[in-house]
Amino acid sequence: MSLLYVNGLAKHFGGDTLLSDVGFRLEWRQKLGLIGRNGTGKTTLLRILTGQMDYDAGTIQYEKGIRTGYLKQEEAVDPNSTVLREAELAFAPVLAMEQQIG
Repeated sequence: MSLLYVNGLAKHFGGDTLLSDVGFRLEWRQKLGLIGRNGTGKTTLLRILTGQMDYDAGTIQYEKGIRTGYLKQEEAVDPNSTVLREAELAFAPVLAMEQQIG
């Protein structure tokens, strides 16, 4: 199975269609970049793929055991921090839950 398989994904806001029939497959060791103008659905797609937003149609399948997340670009970051530290901060709630469980 693919690391991530997306087929026929759609998202509507009111009468507007933001995403329509989006499909792609991401295999292990592949990289994926999202490029587009503001308002074209990049952040919406990421929110859907990370489970932060529902979608209206289509299929999303992850390889078993895969966890998702993304670092929001809207958040202010400390210019003296590292990318690793900012990513750790983004996952702080998840890491805290893991410590409670284990």
